[in-house]
Amino acid sequence: MTGIMAAVAGSSKRLNLGTGWYNQGTGAVDVSPIQENLTATFAQESGTYTWVGYLRVATSGSYTMGIQTTKTENGTTGSTSTGQFWIGNNAITPTGTANIITNNSSGTYAISLTQGLYYPCRFVWNFSLQYNFFFGTGAEGLGTFRVNGSTDVTGLIFYNQATNGF
Repeated sequence: MTGIMAAVAGSSKRLNLGTGWYNQGTGAVDVSPIQENLTATFAQESGTYTWVGYLRVATSGSYTMGIQTTKTENGTTGSTSTGQFWIGNNAITPTGTANIITNNSSGTYAISLTQGLYYPCRFVWNFSLQYNFFFGTGAEGLGTFRVNGSTDVTGLIFYNQATNGF
């Protein structure tokens, strides 16, 4: 799947595609599932993971995108776990309101997609997981992406190998 011309939200763009999302937070390709689970150990863990790529469906129809961002305190307080998801042209440079916004919760967005088109997607997970030195315990955080309720996105998500993004 390299060097193909793909229709992206109504326009043409040359894509050198690999399977999976490009995780700008870790510099790695995440194939399936798109899920990160962290625990604060010995110190506070905080940061942002940003996954970028294209969604391509095999059948035209209605699809439900979903993200989940959760935290478990484990004897700590003040942790955060938030997420944002964009699909379409706003995903390339995240402008405007995200299609899904979560704060230690789950959210979904229903959209009609056309078979064979590549839709830009961006999932951003922000986390700040506290650590309790007295108890030796750390908060846990989870960021997950789903299509139609499934974390298995094999064959649905692609990234541009030439740019590690869009």
